[in-house]
Amino acid sequence: MWRMENEKTTEKIVCLKPKLTQHQIEILQKGDLNEIKEEFHDRIRVNAKDDNGRSAVQYLCTNNPTLETLDFFNENLADFNSCFRINENELIAPIHLFVVKNQIELLRKLLTFVIDVNKQTTEFKETALHLAIKNEFFKAISLLIKHGALLSVTNQKRETPLLYCCKHKPNRHIVKYLLSKKSCVNYLDRDLRNALFYLVKNIPSTKLFDLFVERKSKINPLQNGRRKWYTLLHSCCSGSPTIRLVKKIVSYGHKPKWKDSKGNTSLHCLCMSKIKPKELPLIADYFLELGCEINDKNNKFETCFHCLCMNQLPLECYQFFKRKGADLQMIKQGQATPLHLICKHNPQLEIIEWFLENGCKKQAGLLTNDDNSLLHNYCSNAHAAIDVPILQFFLELGLDINQKNYFGETPLHLLLKNDPNLDISVIEFMISNGANLALVNNCRENAFQVLLNNKKFIFKEPTFHLFLKNGIDLNNVDIKAGSIFHRFISTPNPDINRIKNCLNYGANPSQRTPQKQNSLSLHLYYCQPFNVEIIKLLIQYSKDSSIFHNPDFNTLLHLTKVVLAELRRFKMLGIFQPKKNQIKNNQIFIPTKNLKKEWKKESRKYRKMKKKIKKKKK
Repeated sequence: MWRMENEKTTEKIVCLKPKLTQHQIEILQKGDLNEIKEEFHDRIRVNAKDDNGRSAVQYLCTNNPTLETLDFFNENLADFNSCFRINENELIAPIHLFVVKNQIELLRKLLTFVIDVNKQTTEFKETALHLAIKNEFFKAISLLIKHGALLSVTNQKRETPLLYCCKHKPNRHIVKYLLSKKSCVNYLDRDLRNALFYLVKNIPSTKLFDLFVERKSKINPLQNGRRKWYTLLHSCCSGSPTIRLVKKIVSYGHKPKWKDSKGNTSLHCLCMSKIKPKELPLIADYFLELGCEINDKNNKFETCFHCLCMNQLPLECYQFFKRKGADLQMIKQGQATPLHLICKHNPQLEIIEWFLENGCKKQAGLLTNDDNSLLHNYCSNAHAAIDVPILQFFLELGLDINQKNYFGETPLHLLLKNDPNLDISVIEFMISNGANLALVNNCRENAFQVLLNNKKFIFKEPTFHLFLKNGIDLNNVDIKAGSIFHRFISTPNPDINRIKNCLNYGANPSQRTPQKQNSLSLHLYYCQPFNVEIIKLLIQYSKDSSIFHNPDFNTLLHLTKVVLAELRRFKMLGIFQPKKNQIKNNQIFIPTKNLKKEWKKESRKYRKMKKKIKKKKK
């Protein structure tokens, strides 16, 4: 805004910035340098914005510009520090965009302009260097540091580039390069931990550990962050430690028998980690020599052997702990023995047989606090494929195939719940060995309803026919969605052959859902347009006239006047006689606008009737 002043009058002259037109946007998207020079020939046009607030710089940078166009915009004083929106919360600058796309040449050209190398994004406060480390682009990292990217800038979680790399993207070469550029090693994040805490967990390297020590990183045994007594040795053992790195940390005053706030020693953390099977006996033996007790319990009454059984390791590791005096019959919180944990987390036939041979036969019949047997624990395993020989082995031990747990679930329920696309041979094996399909859980779901209520389930006709032939109850009503037949009839395009099969196997069309809807009202309500042949089948197989009477005014009663008035003599003949223009491909089309009007009228009448009944009662 400029102001011109005279002796007599004072005038205001306002200069408005031109808006970015659609024609200019198309030119920027094409990227033709000659056309760009014709349209954007001054500073005002280069920094223009459209109605949505998107600038010309944004359109240029998002469409893979050339080096010449960047030079042209820079000569006309384009603002390359301006941010643009990529989602609701995030605003980024061109430098962030070029780093994420790994466009090194464009990034090198941009860094020659007058820009802020340490500019942060709005949501997570990440610099371009953070983003380069996040995507592990080594060339972009070295280029940014050469042009003045600071190694001390923190993001929203108070993480410097070095700390971010050690915590989220552990890369040996990047860490070594950042240390060579004199990055500070003692910055603390929100949990009050430095980069070395995450390095020993994610990168078990003695050379990098020595580099941190040379840079005077704090290795105080009492430095534990917000979690009390969670030392550097605990952090190392919870990753994938090596014996050399463990011995180095112990040499700085750390003791393996120290417990954290959860009561875990370093040996507990070691047994829960993703350690190599060759390293486990070496480190465990070293800890036992330094005073760790193998049967020491944490706050959940778990010994090291319990933690080991929740890990997927070979048989030799369990045999090693048995030789060192581990108690195989110790019970943890929840009445779970090591054998129960093995059946759930690492079910292998040779390991289970070894446990039973070493005095755990009495534990085979024990139940946990949730009334889970060994068979329940094995069937709830989501880590490995279900093996029929193991199921056969449990049944030979005398376990009940129809035993219910605290939630009313049988082993078959748990199998279908954890793996909805289970192989049909496993289901056939369970049924042939006496699995009762009529049993329901606490949600009143039988075995096939557990499958239908699982979002990951992919419907397969052979599986459905297997359940039909073995007498699955199609009329069992659960708490969530009614019976199996209710689920089929309320789908948008129900399969008529599947419905015929259900009706032939005893499905009752008059059966009601927990919301008091029968199959006819469900089909009329959810399936628009609805199928005439399906409704004929429902009327034909209905045992009484209750299929036409529904106390739920939100479904059938408000549809009777609208829909059934169009379908003449509905109750008398059981056959529809709609108008000719409403029939297309055996389906009846009813205008939805008229339906909505009638629904409102019916709901008003229903309220008035309720008020009259209340007055009479008073």
